[in-house]
Amino acid sequence: MTNLEGNRNGEQARYAMDVRGVPRSLRSAPEGALMTQRCRLSTLVALVLLGLTACSPGSISPGRTPGDAGVPRTDAGRDGGVSQQQDAGTDNHVNLFAYVGTTGGNTRIHRFRLDESSGDLSELKTVDGGADPSFLAFSSDRRFLFAVNEADGTVRSYAIAAGTGELTFLSSATTGEGAARNGTTHLSLDQSGKWLLVANYGGGSTGVFPVGTDGKLGAQAHRVPSGANAHQIVTDPSNAFVFVPTLGLDRVQQYALDASTGALSPQIPPALETGRGSGPRHLAFHPSERRLYLATEYSNELLSLSHDSQGRLTLLDRLSTLADAAEASTGAEVAVHPAGHTVYVSNRRKEGGEIAWFREGAAGKLTRAGAVPTAGLTPRHFSLTPSGALLLVANQDTGNIAVMRVDALTGALTPLGEKATGLPGASFVGVISLPAP
Repeated sequence: MTNLEGNRNGEQARYAMDVRGVPRSLRSAPEGALMTQRCRLSTLVALVLLGLTACSPGSISPGRTPGDAGVPRTDAGRDGGVSQQQDAGTDNHVNLFAYVGTTGGNTRIHRFRLDESSGDLSELKTVDGGADPSFLAFSSDRRFLFAVNEADGTVRSYAIAAGTGELTFLSSATTGEGAARNGTTHLSLDQSGKWLLVANYGGGSTGVFPVGTDGKLGAQAHRVPSGANAHQIVTDPSNAFVFVPTLGLDRVQQYALDASTGALSPQIPPALETGRGSGPRHLAFHPSERRLYLATEYSNELLSLSHDSQGRLTLLDRLSTLADAAEASTGAEVAVHPAGHTVYVSNRRKEGGEIAWFREGAAGKLTRAGAVPTAGLTPRHFSLTPSGALLLVANQDTGNIAVMRVDALTGALTPLGEKATGLPGASFVGVISLPAP
C-alpha cells in the first residue's frame, strides 16, 4: 500500500459512521462541531436521495469523503518548494518554470512558464548559454543555475530572478578540456551547494569548482582522472560519497568527498563493474537514500543498486528497459518519482522515443510496468515536476518538449502531447518552483 492510499483509507475510517449516524471521531466532540457534521451529513443524504450533482460553495465534491475535501490527490516532492497537499500548477503563491538546454551547435537556454494543471508551456525570454549548453543544474535554494558548455569545455553560472525565473549571467570557468576534447557532459552540485562537480566525457576526467555565496565560480580546485567517457557525476544524500558512471569502461567509479576542500579520493574497491558492453550512463537515488538506479546506454538496461555506509555499491537486479530486448535502441535518462514508487527510463528507440516505467519489489527486484511514446525522437533527458504530477521530455532530434500526466498512486504515464516545438538540439529539461512575485 502506498502512503497516499494509507492516508485516504485513514480519512475514510476517521469518518466511518456508527448505527446512529454520528462520526466516531465526534462522539465526545463539542456540540458545535457535532452540529456542523450533522448538517454536512444531512446535505449528503439529500443529494443522494434527490440525485443532485450540483454542489453549493463549501460542499463536498462527488467521489470524495469529507476528509478529502479541498485536498488535491497528488503526491508532492521533497524539494522544489511544493507542500505535500499542494498542486503547484494552480497555487497562486507558486510559479513553475521549465528550462531547456540545447546541443548540436546551439547556444540558447530556453525558459518557459509551466501550467501544471494542463501541462501547457509558455515560452519566455531566452539567454545565451555558450557553446552547446547541453546540461543544466539548479542550486537547492533555486537562486542559481549552472550550465555545461559541451563544445568548448567550460561551465557557466546564472542568477535566477525570484518570482520571474529570468536568468542573468554571472561567471564562467574552464575545465581544461578544450574544444577538441568534445565533452564536458554533466554537472551537479554537492549537497552543501559549495562545490560544482563536472564530468568530462572526452577527457575521461572529473573536476571540482568552488561556488561562492553569490553564485560565481572559482577556478577549478581539483581534477581527477575517472576513466573513458565519464558521463555523470553525483553525490550521495549524505554528501560523503561521489559516483561517476564511466560509459567507456563499463564501471561506476566510487569516491569519497572531502566536503571542506572538495577533494575526491578513490574508494576501496574503486568501482562497481556493470558488465562488458553495458555503457553505464546515469544514476538516480531513491528517496529512501539507500537505493539507487542506473540506466545503461548500450545494453539498454536498468540496474537496481544499494550502497552502504562506506559508499560501496552492490548490484541487486537488472533487466532490459525494452519490451523487446533485441530492438535497436539506446538508454539515456533515469529518474525516480518523489513518492518513490516508480522508476522511469528513456529509451531512444530507432522507431521513436519512449519513457518506460518500473516498480521495485522485494530485495530490489524490478518489474517493467509500462511505456508510452515521447512524441519525438531521441529523448535524451526528462524530469518530473517537484510535485511529481507531470513528466517533461526533451526530444533532441525533433527539437520538442512533450509532457505527460503522472498517476499519483501507480506512477503510470498519460501523454498530454507536444507542448513546445522549434527547439533544435533540445537535450535537457528541468523544472523548478519559485514564489510568485
